[in-house]
Amino acid sequence: MLLDTIADPDVQRMPVKLSHAYQKSGVALALRSGDATVRTFEDIAPNQRVGVMVNSLASKLLGQRGLRTVPYVFETDMVIDLANGEIDACAVSPATIAYYTVIHPGAGLRYIHAYDSEPERWNLAVALRRSDDPLLDAVNTALDKLIEEGTLARIYARYGIDYRRP
Repeated sequence: MLLDTIADPDVQRMPVKLSHAYQKSGVALALRSGDATVRTFEDIAPNQRVGVMVNSLASKLLGQRGLRTVPYVFETDMVIDLANGEIDACAVSPATIAYYTVIHPGAGLRYIHAYDSEPERWNLAVALRRSDDPLLDAVNTALDKLIEEGTLARIYARYGIDYRRP
């Protein structure tokens, strides 16, 4: 069982079955709190330094737009550099930046769901072995119940993550 799997069979390289999608996600744009002018990736000025994961879709797309990207291997390193003022923004998973702001409330960071109008957005699901139909049915039943009762949203909220239903 693998959580937070991109729920698109076309991008899966492993032979898996996917549960129902349970969360809408993508690449969030993390910024320092004082920067209220940026609301989308298009609002980033060409001279601003944007942290991106090495060889990521965000790296490719932002580079094609002529933005000044800084490659990273770990998302946490990007966020720390953003908090320290070494970069101006970073393209990061919503879970990473949301949780960082929960455990470092004084860091002065915020994030926006800039991917809503971008191609780098997707739904998340649970990946399971293809041979395990009963487990897939049980996972789908459990996910449906967790979503309908609001439990999943409460769990995400505990870690500062917006629950965004697919």
